[in-house]
Amino acid sequence: MPPLPKGAKTKMNYKTIFVTTIFLLSVFAYIAPAIPAFASTGTAGLGVVNTPYLKPASTFTPAANNITVKGGSSTVVKIDGTKTSGYLAYDLSGVTFSGSQFFLYISTNGLSQICLGPNNPAGCTSADLEFAGPFSVAALSGSPQNVTNGYSIGTVSGSKLVEGPIPTNLSQGNYYIKVYDGSSTSVAVSAPFIQIVPNLVLSPTSGPAGASVKATGYGYSAGGIVNVSFSPKVDTSANVTASSTGGFSYTFTAGYLGSVASPMIYHSATTVSPANYQNLTVTAKDYTSGLSASGNYSEYYRDFAYIQSYSPANALQTVTQGPGGGTPPPYSNASSVNGYVLQKFNIAGDFWNPTQNLTFTFAGSPVTPVASSGAPNATGYFWANFTLPVASLGNHAFTVYDANTNMSIIVNIQTTFLVSPTSGVEGSSVTAQGYGFTSNANVTVWWFGTTLSSSTVNPATDNILIYSTSTGSTGSFTVTFKVPSNVYGGSHIIFANDSSKVSADAAFWVNTSFALSSNTAAQGNTVWLYFYGMWTDQSTGHYSTTDANFSVVNGQSTGTPYNEKTWYQVGYDNALVYGPYVNVEGNATGFQAVPITAAGFPGPHYVNVVGWYFYNSLTAGSQLSSTSFLLNVTGTTTEGAAIESMLQSVLNAQSTEMTTLNNILSGVGANGNAIANLSTQVSGVQSSLTTLSNSVGSLTNSVNSGFTSTQNSLSGITSTLNNVQSQTSQIPTVSGNLGNVSTYLIIAIVLAAIVLILEIIILVRKK
Repeated sequence: MPPLPKGAKTKMNYKTIFVTTIFLLSVFAYIAPAIPAFASTGTAGLGVVNTPYLKPASTFTPAANNITVKGGSSTVVKIDGTKTSGYLAYDLSGVTFSGSQFFLYISTNGLSQICLGPNNPAGCTSADLEFAGPFSVAALSGSPQNVTNGYSIGTVSGSKLVEGPIPTNLSQGNYYIKVYDGSSTSVAVSAPFIQIVPNLVLSPTSGPAGASVKATGYGYSAGGIVNVSFSPKVDTSANVTASSTGGFSYTFTAGYLGSVASPMIYHSATTVSPANYQNLTVTAKDYTSGLSASGNYSEYYRDFAYIQSYSPANALQTVTQGPGGGTPPPYSNASSVNGYVLQKFNIAGDFWNPTQNLTFTFAGSPVTPVASSGAPNATGYFWANFTLPVASLGNHAFTVYDANTNMSIIVNIQTTFLVSPTSGVEGSSVTAQGYGFTSNANVTVWWFGTTLSSSTVNPATDNILIYSTSTGSTGSFTVTFKVPSNVYGGSHIIFANDSSKVSADAAFWVNTSFALSSNTAAQGNTVWLYFYGMWTDQSTGHYSTTDANFSVVNGQSTGTPYNEKTWYQVGYDNALVYGPYVNVEGNATGFQAVPITAAGFPGPHYVNVVGWYFYNSLTAGSQLSSTSFLLNVTGTTTEGAAIESMLQSVLNAQSTEMTTLNNILSGVGANGNAIANLSTQVSGVQSSLTTLSNSVGSLTNSVNSGFTSTQNSLSGITSTLNNVQSQTSQIPTVSGNLGNVSTYLIIAIVLAAIVLILEIIILVRKK
């Protein structure tokens, strides 16, 4: 065909291009919905970091093919088949994200899709497991930071990493990591795979023998048999069956390391020496794969956390250092301690078997604590308080037994000397007991200090031999004695020594006592109030001697310190004689006397002594004691006789007055009866007068005319009758008053007048 004109050819090309473009756009619009919108794409990496959480200084080592991780953890044991140690990290530097958040999945396949189950989608043989997220895509590019559930995220040395554990419910095998940030058929998948191997976790990881320990396994063969064994107890083992996810748990009792031969090792809550425990190794072997995992339980040696031994003076004894020398710490690895018979001994320990109560022995015999925590607690700690039993001088083993072993501390019994009571007054009874003296030896008991006239007391010359006796086969003795007389108050030493120069001492405090020189005295005579065992003007002294037999007490104090002096109030019949506070001070032997005058009427009187304790002043004190004595005063006085005579006169007058009073009472009784009768009679007269008054009134009306003088007389009589009636009406109300008898005379006169008038009236009418 011949060529077209130049213009025509151009026009045809434009049309072709336009039509072709329209066709292609139509086809693209039709097929566009069928093309996937790709989400996260690319390849994820795996590797090891040297820290459990990402830090700016962390280092990252990538894996080329695979990485071996302990089941249920982030602990890496191999990288590309080479042993290593570190923590699993997911490298997402090669992943392209289409969203702002993403999740991590773990899968048995490396398909670039999320499997929901077998054949869903096609090619899936099992479901993928989401185990971490959501994470922020932006956080991958930032500085490392910790996020929830033990994961961290950020950029380390140019790599965008997520660090954290794999799921705990995965059995042994190979797994891939998938990165998912939205619904899509395309998912970023790790090129290296994770090989999960068995892992064994113990809880707790340390403690005493006998503790309950739980072993939990992860990453074993699904449904496989696992053998659990122990070392050094190689003869003990157990078989357990793993679950479908490769996990199991087994609880056992910790082994019994650190037995009788174990040393006592110092232990504190904050510092544990590496030498004071042994590892009990627990191994769990997977029979299916032949792989195994192990864990260590650090079984601590039993130890004594503290040992407290006290002297009779309640002084804590210094713990003696065991072999090895040096100064022991407060809670020591000491092997022995000084002890005293019948005194406090306390002990506590760490890491003892907690499955049952402890038992205790002293010198091979059982001893019972006076207080105890009972069985050790779950961590193996216990405490117990004792009173050391009677024992001979020297070393004795104090032994503690738990469920499977025992350990001892040596108690070096010292010579012990006890007095009971430890205070009293002159003449009071005291019992002294000695223990740990030489067997079958002569022993003497001394009282030191009778006179305190200087700052020192020489026990070799100022003493009283209280008792001489002998010890028995156990080196013990008991004596009873009286506190000597004429000794100063305050502290004294009672000293015991035997013929082998074994000695011990005990303190005794002499209290002040009081007595009257006589309990009976004539009026005006003097009796004396005696003070015994007083503090002296020398106050506190101390013992000092060159005698080797008594030199062990050199430097010990005797007497009463100034701030323990006592002031007194002395009263007679509750009235102060000496006071309010009197400094009654004893002489060198603690004696003083205060005069009391026997005064007052003959008979009993009281002498009172009240002691007050002050601290270097008289501004504030407390009452210590109150003592009363009965003093019988005899004799008579002029004043007393006069008073007695007056009292007798009063008694005589009282007798006369009583007789008169009885007579009056008798007369009053008779008068009362007469007045009562008179009152009755007056009432009758009063009634008659009323009738008569009425009759006179009628008579008055009859003679009203023609008898003026008679009318006047009748009016007068009426008036008089009215007065009489008024007066007689008062008689019953005053029956007790005899003066009203005159009223009856008036009544008689008025009646006579009435009769006379009536007679006159009758005579007049007759005329």
